[in-house]
Amino acid sequence: MTLTFQSRDERIYLQVTGAAQLVTEPGVAGAIWRQSFTRWFPGGPSDPRLLLVLFTASEVEFFEIASGRISPPLAN
Repeated sequence: MTLTFQSRDERIYLQVTGAAQLVTEPGVAGAIWRQSFTRWFPGGPSDPRLLLVLFTASEVEFFEIASGRISPPLAN
């Protein structure tokens, strides 16, 4: 899976490649739950719309337009 991030002004880019897996262990959502999450999941950690995904990065690349800087891929 690849996650790509871009700054609002489109001058900085970050790409993270890795593996994703669904977290199905009961209790994990409750262990990491914060009250502020209630805004999106009013049912709390057991809200049926809540889905947890564990992402493990294996490679990261960074690019900044202003300096022309490109990071070499950082591999795990």
